[in-house]
Amino acid sequence: MPTIVRSPEIASVVRLLIEYSDALTVEMWLDRILDPENGHQVRMLLFDVNEHTNKTDFLVWIKARDEEFRESF
Repeated sequence: MPTIVRSPEIASVVRLLIEYSDALTVEMWLDRILDPENGHQVRMLLFDVNEHTNKTDFLVWIKARDEEFRESF
């Protein structure tokens, strides 16, 4: 798996979060992604981001990932 710096999926998630979400949501996900203990698992939750590029679909998808994160961690 590429490092977070080289991950196109993470770059897409961050770009879409900034474009479609509020600042608190962006910050929450950045904290999760960069967390040294859980960051790898969080990044695995986000692997299929490229299937969700319009605003409505992305927001539904990221909400589902948030619920999955809360149940798992």
